Amino acid sequence: MSNILKKIDEFNNVHYVETNNELGRGGQGVVYKTKNADTVLKIALNNEQQIKDKKQIKAFHQKIKKLIYKPLPNDINIAKPLALLQNEAGYVMNLLDGMHPFAKLLPQELSKEKAESLEIPSFLGELEQNDKRSAIYITYYLNTGGLRKRLYALSRLAVVLYRLHSRGIVYFDVSHNNIFMNNDDIPLIYLIDADNIEYESINKSTVYTPNFEVPEILRGEPNSTYSDIYAFGILSYLTLTTTHPFDGVGLTEGEWDSDETNSKERWELPWIEDSNDDSNRSKNGLKGTLTITQELYKLFHQLFESGKEDKYARPTLPIWIEFLEKAASSTLVCQGCGMSYYDDLFPKCPYCETVKPKRLIVES
Repeated sequence: MSNILKKIDEFNNVHYVETNNELGRGGQGVVYKTKNADTVLKIALNNEQQIKDKKQIKAFHQKIKKLIYKPLPNDINIAKPLALLQNEAGYVMNLLDGMHPFAKLLPQELSKEKAESLEIPSFLGELEQNDKRSAIYITYYLNTGGLRKRLYALSRLAVVLYRLHSRGIVYFDVSHNNIFMNNDDIPLIYLIDADNIEYESINKSTVYTPNFEVPEILRGEPNSTYSDIYAFGILSYLTLTTTHPFDGVGLTEGEWDSDETNSKERWELPWIEDSNDDSNRSKNGLKGTLTITQELYKLFHQLFESGKEDKYARPTLPIWIEFLEKAASSTLVCQGCGMSYYDDLFPKCPYCETVKPKRLIVES
């Protein structure tokens, strides 16, 4: 039986929340659906626990009030706070019905039970016999839109972030649970965790989500537009390949059905496709031409190699937008298995070997 709680905001509006109906959870808080389809609640967390101290609640309220009245542009898709909750560290915000966190694109987020219940398509039958984990990952990749949807989702996220950055504003916490999208083939993107948004010129905060560590943040430097770009790169590589860019043989590689945790700092290792250091390679994931074009690879190499220690060497968001859009527009959806792949890189489907359909190509 679901646990329904009644929450009252500062304007005495009542919101009913099912506590087992989480939309997303991160280090900074948890987002719940309400009985109103377009309204959600954010409850702030500290060390994964709800804030109870009255002074901390007051400080949180003061921070959110500043955000509510901050002149954020209307053309940026941010789920802004509408009202504070009474007597607790939380607030109400609008979110379009049917949206879900970016985490829904990641097979790592599957529970063991849901992973085992997936129906593996016939073209993955041989792979299922030899490597069930990979078969499950590819099945989930297909079921959640494939390569094309992921490329468009990332390009649209880069656009939203760039609109913030062009106004000197830092988002702070780019991660799989703080970005929401709808189910369209070219998805609408919303940033939902607006608590820490601040102008770069006055920012002193060092916020990040575990597994999205940015080197200079861990050294004590404040977040910047450059740290947003680095975290965006981690999310992009993870979304496209199903593999974390620093999770290789230098660590115990993660399994979807494993409860083990690894405390070693992955960000200190070379990334798994480093040009000069192969000490942290990984065999997992849909890497190579299956998911990443040569132009995108250049950006990942630049970001995770020279851009790792020198934030000014990181590729800017307009470049990411251009190459992600170019990659997405060059994909073809297979009529046999439904997977999408790069038309100009493969003579036939690399997954099921179905011959390409006849098509008209117009160049301008």
